[in-house]
Amino acid sequence: MIHAADARSSAKGQNDYHLGLCSDHGAVGRDLRARPIYRRKRESIDAHLSIVFAALAVTRFIEDGTGWSIKRFIRTARRYRTVQIRAGQHILTAEDPLPPDLRDVLALIR
Repeated sequence: MIHAADARSSAKGQNDYHLGLCSDHGAVGRDLRARPIYRRKRESIDAHLSIVFAALAVTRFIEDGTGWSIKRFIRTARRYRTVQIRAGQHILTAEDPLPPDLRDVLALIR
C-alpha cells in the first residue's frame, strides 16, 4: 500500500483508492467486489438490460395469465420436481402429483 507521502510522487491520474489515501482500507476490497469487471462495456450493459426486461416480461405474462402474484407462483411451483432415472434400457420417472390449483394455473399459461 502506498502511503500519503509516496502518493505525491506517484504518476498523475491515479485514483486515491489505488494510492492508499482512503481512510477506510477495507473499502477498496468492498468496492472491487461490488461491481462487475466489465461494468463499462456497452455489450455487458445491453445484455444485462435484456435479461432484466425478459424476466419482467415473463413475470407479467405469468401474473396476467394466472391472476397469481409471481411470489405466490414461485413459492407454490418450486416444491414440485420431476426426476427421470435411466436404468439400463428403462427410464423411470418420479414426480409428486401437482395440487389442483397449481395444475389449473399451469393450464392457463400453456
